Amino acid sequence: MNVKFGLACAVLLAWGMFQPDSLRAQQPTVQERSFEAAVSAGFSGGVGSVDKFTDLAALIADLQTLTGGSVTFDPGSNSKWNLGVSGGYQITPEFMAIGEIVKTRMVNPTLTLSSLPIPLQFKAGLLETTGGIQYQIPIKNLKVTPFVAFAIGAARSNVSLKASPFKVLDVNFSNYHFTENFGGGGRLHLSKSWGVRSELKIVHIPHETWVRIAGGIFYQFSR
Repeated sequence: MNVKFGLACAVLLAWGMFQPDSLRAQQPTVQERSFEAAVSAGFSGGVGSVDKFTDLAALIADLQTLTGGSVTFDPGSNSKWNLGVSGGYQITPEFMAIGEIVKTRMVNPTLTLSSLPIPLQFKAGLLETTGGIQYQIPIKNLKVTPFVAFAIGAARSNVSLKASPFKVLDVNFSNYHFTENFGGGGRLHLSKSWGVRSELKIVHIPHETWVRIAGGIFYQFSR
């Protein structure tokens, strides 16, 4: 899987870097040595249940031992939303170094204990911190500047039970993973500094690969 993932990243970046000159804009649309700050929101499709990449089996076993009854896990809705913030530094008119933090929320997972009258609802999420590179492709007569990108970093999956009738059941634990992503999108400048950005990325952690779609606003400035 990792070999195919890396090959796909290389193909995307190569496709952007070796576009014919006839397609490129005559003047770069961005300034070198400028900075970018951005926020985004979107949805993720294909993310598995939180128990796929967090050690819930140990929690369930502990709860069964503690309560002396059975425990049932329900992953909840398949809808998963994400919020992100990012910062960029324009190295050349085409290349931008990017750092990003994205929070993906798993919606309404529950644990049902046979010894309790109501299920325990808990929060589950995935926090990715990555760094990478974007290649921006200026194209003639096109208001949107497309880009391809690749990034690597770390992801932390977290599960926390809400306050329950028995304080001993309040838990909060995390697992850490290597993560990588690649994809592309486009920027539309609404003014010299402000604009909107949309993107689609393929995200991978061990045992899970999914698609993230997001859109947001950016602000670019120079020192």
